[in-house]
Amino acid sequence: LYSRTGGTQTHTLAEHWDGASWTETPVPQAAGTHPQLTAVTADAPDDAWAVGFEVHGDPTAVVDHWDGTAWSSVDDIPGLAGTALSSVAAVAPDDVWVAGGRFVAHFDGTSWTQFSVPGVDPSGINGIRAFSSTDVLAVGDCGACGGIFGANYAVRGPISDVIPVHAVVNGCPPSPLAILRGLLHITRHLPS
Repeated sequence: LYSRTGGTQTHTLAEHWDGASWTETPVPQAAGTHPQLTAVTADAPDDAWAVGFEVHGDPTAVVDHWDGTAWSSVDDIPGLAGTALSSVAAVAPDDVWVAGGRFVAHFDGTSWTQFSVPGVDPSGINGIRAFSSTDVLAVGDCGACGGIFGANYAVRGPISDVIPVHAVVNGCPPSPLAILRGLLHITRHLPS
């Protein structure tokens, strides 16, 4: 899946591999819009998901579903306003995750549930991987470096508002000496 430019018009492109050749498959696209799909996943030949965004001012999330024959837009996900989705993971037709920025949502086969991710900067999450509905990883870049993640909990702190902290090791990445000092601090506070 990608967006391609033909002259001055951009349109979203999806290709389907049938084992012998690639065939273009139309993707829903409203007149005058130019969605960009950024990720795709499939758990079966008749269950694939693609996500991305459309930008006209604030980003608008795009979620499309492949049923084995055609793509259709998914418009019933709450809280997507101002979100650019960057990742999607599907374990089964009733176990799908989408993510981007501060937004994470799960589809249980019937409805979508949005999850709060504490301390994440608006540009935070850029990847998600699901092994099951109870084993999901979301990743981004190091917030301690600042930059586009300057508002991340690791920069604004304290991180102890988000998770229990027994030692703080500064740096991104931390130096070997900082890691050793952190380990020494923890070992001094362990029960004998």
